[in-house]
Amino acid sequence: MKITGALLWFLVVAQVAFCRASARDQVIPPGYRPAAGTDEIALWQEMTEYETRLRESPFLVRDPDINEYVKRVMCRTARDYCADIRVYVVRNAGFNASMAPNGMMQVWSGVFLRVQNEEELAAIFGHELAHYTYAHSLARARKASDYMALSTILASGIPPVGGAIKLDLRFAVGTLAGTWSALAYSRNQEHEADLAGVRAMADAVYDPGAAVKIWGDLAAEEQLIRSSADEPSLFLTTHPDVGVRLKRITKAVAEQYGDREISGQVDSSLVALLNAHYRTLMEDQADTHRHRQTDLLLVRHSAMGVDPRLIAFFKGEVLRQSDVPDSIDAAIASYEVATASMDRAVVAQANRNLGYLHVKKNEMPAAGRYFRMYLEQVPAAPDREIVQRYLDSRP
Repeated sequence: MKITGALLWFLVVAQVAFCRASARDQVIPPGYRPAAGTDEIALWQEMTEYETRLRESPFLVRDPDINEYVKRVMCRTARDYCADIRVYVVRNAGFNASMAPNGMMQVWSGVFLRVQNEEELAAIFGHELAHYTYAHSLARARKASDYMALSTILASGIPPVGGAIKLDLRFAVGTLAGTWSALAYSRNQEHEADLAGVRAMADAVYDPGAAVKIWGDLAAEEQLIRSSADEPSLFLTTHPDVGVRLKRITKAVAEQYGDREISGQVDSSLVALLNAHYRTLMEDQADTHRHRQTDLLLVRHSAMGVDPRLIAFFKGEVLRQSDVPDSIDAAIASYEVATASMDRAVVAQANRNLGYLHVKKNEMPAAGRYFRMYLEQVPAAPDREIVQRYLDSRP
């Protein structure tokens, strides 16, 4: 997956927020607008420019069902601040969300692979909303403007707006991690936002225990990444230790709302969204080549009730890319299940990959059969010439 210079610049800037003196007093009231002539209004205007470019990004998720779901959960969580917050879902397999000081919230699509109901999504929204309402780090934001102009533009060669520059995602994430490490909220501010997010959930009549559930799942994922010796995600490199946050949130929820039974009830409307968009969401995850992480998500999705044929396809993807003994036969078995999917693109890709896997096994008649089905299903396939040459060279 590639990422444009404009979007990368937005991802850096969108993490910056104002500061506040007290964690217990909301200093940004609903409907707030900075006074004319202040550095705050200048920052808002700059954010508005980036927001305009974000709306044009090819990585923006525009599906109305996803956006309506997000807006409903956000507005219920934000309550009086609903009109002040705009949420943009951006295609990125990682787990992250960010809040800009003008009410612009960005949520990576990988978040939807890690929540199983709207209450868990509300826990994330409540946290980001607190960064907005508590106006964290105005002093740091003023300094950050100069810092980003120097380190981000000069070191990365990224223009502040627009441009056709494309960067490899790994390089982009490395740059973002370095920048965000310098601009990241303090541990106290993150903890304040966690607690305020839980309060926002309770005020919206969401179960605060959902915050414990989502952070528990993230802690398990973080442990898996560490044990796999994979590169840490951007979220893990720019936020406090997930295990520490989980303990604090669990304690706070128990003290304020009593011990909670973490049911993890599945949201059927979210499962429907996953089934409708699973291929797009999971293709990005598969592209990370974090096989154990992908396996973990597939197990969770299976328990949630995601279409097993879709899960089988991505299990086949993991097996096809791995070096596990007997992985070819296991991948073939998974892809064969996927060929019964209702998603035509999944069926076509499964047939294509079955063709190549049978070639590896030197099973040419089977390979030809799957390749022919693939070309029938996708007449304008980008690799049609290659596959056709293969078929023409064999009886």
